[in-house]
Amino acid sequence: MNKRETPSRSPQRGIPIWERVALNVAARAAMIAISKGRAIKMLRASSERVIAIAEHAGPARAFEPETVPRLIGIQNVSRDWSVMMVIEHLTLVNRDVLKLIGALKDDVTPRGELDLEDYRPDLDLGWDAIDRHRDVLADLDSLVSSASSLQSVAYFRHPWFGMLNAHQWLCFAAFHQRIHLRQAQRIVAIQGVS
Repeated sequence: MNKRETPSRSPQRGIPIWERVALNVAARAAMIAISKGRAIKMLRASSERVIAIAEHAGPARAFEPETVPRLIGIQNVSRDWSVMMVIEHLTLVNRDVLKLIGALKDDVTPRGELDLEDYRPDLDLGWDAIDRHRDVLADLDSLVSSASSLQSVAYFRHPWFGMLNAHQWLCFAAFHQRIHLRQAQRIVAIQGVS
């Protein structure tokens, strides 16, 4: 097993099509209503909550993978993660969202496409994953705060949700992080961390 592979009880990738459609409809409606300021506040709040979960669990439990029941928005291949793996996954996603927003806000369409396998967390993690997470979020916060508008005419394709502009990518990051916050909460609940 290479370091990007994580154990899983099911080889199924993605989420069910009905769930993808429902999430897409709900997310697109919310993306219209949520301002960039509200989206970055959501990101900050969920980030601090997931970090607090890891710190409360402590090193003995935060690095321990736990199988959670299927959650809306979570792939089966992601159900066997530790809280620190969740944090690392969020860092990887937010790092690329930062790059995408940086280009899209200037109406530049990035080349290529996203491969969801690139966002699987390393198994070899240290406590410094929290610092990396905070650093990426601070950079994203700074970029978004300095941008006059994120309503770009350039778009980049999300593998499940289609073409998104800079504002929509920011909203996606906020929604995505809240989904994984629920996962982290479920992990420590199963572990009995109170």
